Amino acid sequence: MTEALLEGRTLSGTQISHLIEEVVAQGVDRLVIRDCTLDSDLVLPPAEGLPSIRLEASTVGGTIRSRTSSAGGIELLDTTVHGAIQLIGAHLDGGLDVRNCDLGGLQLLGTELRHLTLAGGKVGGAIGKFAVQARRLHTRDDVAFQDVEVQGTIDLPMAVIGGVFLVERATLSGPEGRDALNCDATQVGGGVGIHKSSVAGPVRLSSIQAQSVVISGTFDSRGDDRYALHLQSSKIRGSLHAHGLSAVGAVDVSSAEIDDSVEFDGAVLDGRGRNALTLQSSTVGGNVFLRNGFAATGAINLCAASVTGHVELGRAALRGAVWGGTSGAGGPVAAILGRGLQTARLALGPESCFEGAVDFADATVTGDIFVEAKFEGALPPAPALSLRSVNAGGLDIRAETEVIGLTDLSLLATHRASIDGASFTASEEGGLVLRAESMGLGELIYSPSNMSGLCLFTGSNVRLLGDEPESWSLPGCTYRLDGFQFDRVLERSTGAWSLDARLRWLESDQRKDTSWAPVRALATSLRNERMEVEARAVLIRAHDREANRLTQLFVGRTTGYGYQLSNVYRWLAALFVAAALTIGIGVGLDAYLPADQPATPTATTSDSSAEVSASPSIADVTLISIDTVVPLLEIPEASQWRLASDGEGQAFALILAAFRLAGFVLGSIGLTAITLYGREWGS
Repeated sequence: MTEALLEGRTLSGTQISHLIEEVVAQGVDRLVIRDCTLDSDLVLPPAEGLPSIRLEASTVGGTIRSRTSSAGGIELLDTTVHGAIQLIGAHLDGGLDVRNCDLGGLQLLGTELRHLTLAGGKVGGAIGKFAVQARRLHTRDDVAFQDVEVQGTIDLPMAVIGGVFLVERATLSGPEGRDALNCDATQVGGGVGIHKSSVAGPVRLSSIQAQSVVISGTFDSRGDDRYALHLQSSKIRGSLHAHGLSAVGAVDVSSAEIDDSVEFDGAVLDGRGRNALTLQSSTVGGNVFLRNGFAATGAINLCAASVTGHVELGRAALRGAVWGGTSGAGGPVAAILGRGLQTARLALGPESCFEGAVDFADATVTGDIFVEAKFEGALPPAPALSLRSVNAGGLDIRAETEVIGLTDLSLLATHRASIDGASFTASEEGGLVLRAESMGLGELIYSPSNMSGLCLFTGSNVRLLGDEPESWSLPGCTYRLDGFQFDRVLERSTGAWSLDARLRWLESDQRKDTSWAPVRALATSLRNERMEVEARAVLIRAHDREANRLTQLFVGRTTGYGYQLSNVYRWLAALFVAAALTIGIGVGLDAYLPADQPATPTATTSDSSAEVSASPSIADVTLISIDTVVPLLEIPEASQWRLASDGEGQAFALILAAFRLAGFVLGSIGLTAITLYGREWGS
């Protein structure tokens, strides 16, 4: 390579232009200008095949301009340019390297370069609110801003960067009301990295396309209603990493497509009246990790996001903002908005604290939901934790969980749900603490350590209920069980509750409803365990609580409200035996006559040789007893005999009428029990 050196001179713009033309004519590949002072602009002539130009320790009083093509690049080292470097529409085969320089600005509108590097020094002040204007910049390799101080906007929208885009250990300060960095719709062949930098003003990476995005450092939007970082509609072929990011202002990653994970471990975000982090309607091919010291003031918005992997918030602290982004007092405060989220696994904890509503209503989780965190600060009626209408593989609310406010599990559908050792306290005394209505669960483990307030289990259906004796008798807890049904029930530790304890649960004053559904469910569960006697006892005892004393006496003690109809048969059998003995006595006293024999003997029958009237046989006595005790039956053999109309016959007629009445009453009670109560057992 041939090189020309210009050193220690003071030149005008015209002189340097002539010098460059001479160098081109001599075929020199590189021109070095060292320790020179240019008192005006440096204008590169419109010639082909310009050499590479290197300025070292020099001063340019005006601008450096070119609209030409050059075989080489431009390098500036320890140089001051009072104006801007203007390479508008230029096509340079080489790159632009600026190291430890003080530039008034950089204009690269529609420029094509091999690479762009600004390392050290300062940029800004000469072109208004912009420090770098590079709209539609096209580089074949990297664009890097390292250890540089930039005063004004770096404007790189719709650029095409073949390599990586790097901002490292830089200090960026956007003008009041303007972006610090704008890369809207920029295409980056490699990754985007903003490392260990201090940024004042919004950073806009909307609709960017990149291999990956890695962000760290301090970002300040410098406005209560502004964003610190925009990544809306971005397409990232790898991951988005923001470990240790500190941002004052909202971070928006909504409607993005990210093929791998989103990780904000250790990040500290302050939404300043907005959502602190938004992933609404985004598609994430990996995981979303907000862990290990992650802290946010403002809501985390995951509404309608689709996450192929896990969503985890562990060792995180979220302090919600007023819902909707308004700062007016009294509005509902949200810490996490996750309505309609789709993910494989959701973990809220461990060692996390959420101040404000955590709402995952209508979410779909193909795996399990794990909860082991503290929830507080939601303003009623907003729930502190909402999993309403969630469809999940499982739900595990662990002992480390503490919820102050309402927990909403209504319409939850899952194979297994566990509330084991967790603490729940209503936001106001006697208020609603747990809404678990219309759940559809394969298995429910219900064993909270504290439940203070009203619990609603109305309309829920559980195949297997596992609980503890004290689960339903915690101090300060009341509950409604309207329509609560379960197929099997057991004590989760030993496998069995005593029946008396189960009945005390259903009869407790802490229960604030009179629904028969849990009673029938308990009876059905006992039948499923082949405990028929105990199942009937449960229903009889429940009816005893509801019935008046007359009904208890005539229906409860005789038929067990239709669940012990054998009692009627026993009473009828005893009545039959008594009637048979009584009729047998009447036969012995000749109180019975054939039905066709006159009641009073006549003269024609007074002959001493007349035959004595026949008496009923044992079989006849049996039939007469049945006909008497069960008056609904008509037995022809019994009608062949009648009582005498005088003497013992009259007395026995009164006795048998009493037997007939007793049999009628018992039969009516039995039919009534079958009609009114037997259907309930069958249901």
